[in-house]
This record gives sequence, structure tokens and C-alpha cells, in this order.
Amino acid sequence: MASSLPPSRGAVNEPATTSPEARQATGLVDVHAHLTDEKLVHEVPAVLARAAAAGVTAILTVGTDLPTSRAALALAHDHASAPSNAHDVEPATAPPPAAATPASTPAAAPAPGQALPPDALSPIEPPPFPLPSVWAAVGVHPHDARTWPPDTAAELARLWADPRVVALGEMGLDYHYDFSPREVQREVFITQWDLAARLGAPAVVHVREAFADFFALIAGRPRPPQVLLHCFSGDLDTARRALDLGFDFSVGGPLTYPKSQDTRAIFAFLPLDRIHLETDCPYLAPQPRRGKVNEPSFLPMTLAVLSQVKQIDPAALARQLAANARRLFPKMRF
Repeated sequence: MASSLPPSRGAVNEPATTSPEARQATGLVDVHAHLTDEKLVHEVPAVLARAAAAGVTAILTVGTDLPTSRAALALAHDHASAPSNAHDVEPATAPPPAAATPASTPAAAPAPGQALPPDALSPIEPPPFPLPSVWAAVGVHPHDARTWPPDTAAELARLWADPRVVALGEMGLDYHYDFSPREVQREVFITQWDLAARLGAPAVVHVREAFADFFALIAGRPRPPQVLLHCFSGDLDTARRALDLGFDFSVGGPLTYPKSQDTRAIFAFLPLDRIHLETDCPYLAPQPRRGKVNEPSFLPMTLAVLSQVKQIDPAALARQLAANARRLFPKMRF
């Protein structure tokens, strides 16, 4: 039986809200996105421009099978540039509201850290601040484990050699949907886990309703040097067990949902240096945009709630999260 959650504090049990202060943070890192998804791939330039305006410095786009892994890497090469001191840039003061202008006059670009309207999906002029650098993770999702060809491990090893690939994944187990047979999921997961351990690659892991098998499968095996439990959905005992193994945790939009009191309590408990933010876009948009296509520019909404949960200023929190990402993904430079 899971132990009780720690006592609530601050905003842990309060409805999620946005915060203007959180939107002024820069140096944000989205550690799990799917920019190659059909809902985003045709809008990547605009998506990255909005992310830059929201203060996002780096994005990890994650493959779910070999084709999307190759596409993620290609996207990472296409959007590789970012200044080495991007995380040190202070947010500019937003200008006062502009007077009404004729429809033919372009609107002024937003200040750094100020999100663009989420529904403005048409291409926009490049913003006067750097676009986020894009990095890739390559792997096979448990949903796609049934598609695993015999030469997949060798191909993932080859892709890992590219400097823009910073992790293997997402790999793991998903017993909620069972889109692939469980025995196949287990075989494909452990093959990728062992490969990450052998290559010294960080592993991005998806586990849903399968933590018992996850811990049983990895028991006694060599471990990758860094492990991220993405979109963490376990209980407090699971979090403690994963902490004891040295794993990291990421969370996205679900942290902001009104009924996610347990998730907020768990992230209040977790050490700050083991936490990361993600969007998992185009899925799981935060509460103010729930039901819409998610994207990295929405990350400040989740940062605002995490800053309440951890009782830390959003700008200081963003700096810590950036440091966490650099430790977790040593090949990532931003």
C-alpha cells in the first residue's frame, strides 16, 4: 500500500493558476516535446518563434520509433544554433501597449519572456531574440514496440554518435493502453535500457501503470548514467524508490490540472535538483490551454505552478531547471 502523501504546503492543493512573474523567466528548457508530430511539424518555425518569445532556450524533441527518431535528429540539425550565454540573458522590460494602428501595419514583436497569443498559428516575423536550440532523443516508445525491426538497436547506436542526439528514448512500458503486447514491450524496453547503459547515454523513460514491472526488469542490471522518468505518474513510494536509484523526474501540463493535488504534493516532496519541466507537446496542454494543441511556448504556465509548489521565484527556478537539464544531458549545450 502506498504511504500517505506529505502534508500540503503553499499552493500544493490549490487550483492551478498562471503567474505574470513566471512569464518573465528566461532560459527555460522543454525536456520532452514531439515537434515532429503531424500537429506541429508544419508549424515549426512559428512554434519556435513563440517559444523564444516565452523565454524557452532549448527543446528536446523525442522520437517514438525509427522514422520519428530520424526526423527528430534532422530537425535538431535544422535548428541547432543558440548562444552559449542564452541562459544568462535577463528578460527585457515589456514596452507599454502600442496605440491602435491600421490593419496593414505589423504588430510590434513581444519582449523576451512574453508569450505570443497561443492561437496565432500563422507564420510571424523572426523575433529580436535567439530561437531555442533543438536537440534530439532517439528510441522506440512502448506503443510502437511491436514495430521493432531486428536492426533497430544498431541504428539507435549509430544515431547516438551524432552530437545533436543527447539521449535514448523514449523507451518504457505502458500498460494503460497496451498498444503493443506486454511481453514485446518488456523485451524492447530492456534492449534499449541495456543499450543506453552500454553507450553511456541518458535514458528517457515512459512508464504508465507498469512501475512494478519496470523496477523488476532493471533490478540487478547495469543502468544508464542518467535516467529521466518523463511525465511522472507514480505515487510517493514510487518516487522515493526512483530517487534512491538516482533517477530524475519531469512533469508538464498535468501539474496544473485542478484535480492533480497528488502530483503537486509529490513534486513538492521531490528535491529541486531532480526536477525538470516538459510539455510533451502536442499533448497535455496546461490548464489555461487544456484541450488545445500544446507547444513549448506554454511552458511558463507550468513553471508558474511549479514555482508556487516549490515556493521559489520563477526566474530562480528557471535557472535551477536549466542547470538540471545540463547535468541530465551532458551533450546538450545552450
